[in-house]
Amino acid sequence: MSRPALWLLPAAAATVVVVLVVGLALGWNESGSGTPASAQLAATTSLSSRAVAFGDPLVARLDLVLDPRAIARNSIEVTPSFGTYRVVSRSLRTTEAGQRLTYRYVLECLDPVCAPPSARVEQRFQPTTVSYRTRTGQAVTRRVAWPSYLLSSRLTDAERRQPDRNLRFDAAPPPASYRIDPRSLRASLAATAGLLTLVALVLAGLALRPGAAAAEGAPGESRLAQALRAVRVSSANGRPTERRKALGWLGRELRAVERPSEADEARRLAWSADAPTAKSAGEFATEIETAEKAE
Repeated sequence: MSRPALWLLPAAAATVVVVLVVGLALGWNESGSGTPASAQLAATTSLSSRAVAFGDPLVARLDLVLDPRAIARNSIEVTPSFGTYRVVSRSLRTTEAGQRLTYRYVLECLDPVCAPPSARVEQRFQPTTVSYRTRTGQAVTRRVAWPSYLLSSRLTDAERRQPDRNLRFDAAPPPASYRIDPRSLRASLAATAGLLTLVALVLAGLALRPGAAAAEGAPGESRLAQALRAVRVSSANGRPTERRKALGWLGRELRAVERPSEADEARRLAWSADAPTAKSAGEFATEIETAEKAE
């Protein structure tokens, strides 16, 4: 082989390598067809601001323009990674033809790890992974980079060196507020308690009375006659409790007029284990009335 032919072999090999490198860069390996990946899908990213302070919200936007003849629309998957930033909300907007997809992410980071260590720091999110499937069935994955942004601090270098001297807070508790003034509420509760006590006393008095009809005696009527009438009323109203009270009252009045045996009988009927019946109370009242007339 001649010397010029020997020089042509390295030159031809170098040309082949350059062509392969350029072809790979144009996406020949990803698309698996004659159409480069960049022609199948174009991706652009943007941020709402390239300079933000700690705590400020930041909006990240990803725009995808695809060739529907080469890519299956429903196969597109977007996987972003925003590090310590929290995705507050996200949205997807598409054109009518579905050839343009706009992903919008509202980001926020209030964690101390997001505070810059100096006055201004340049940062960049990790690339977003975009995967899809071509019409020929080949899976393609691309990584789309985000632009950098400047994160600034709200503190000066002196404030960061001595943070305890710059902390300001008010330790005084806020003024108390009430739906109802405590003094008015206390007076209202005291008045209500007094009224309820009075009502309870009145009800207790009414409960201890043998009966309204029996308590109202006729002019000149004796206490014994009133007690006898209370027994008659309680025998008619059908309430055993009233009969017990009336018989107890009758027993006290009989003892007051020095008739102890009849007083004991009245007490026995009033507080027997079995409640006095209307018949037994009425018969006892008749015996007392008969004895009264005999005297």
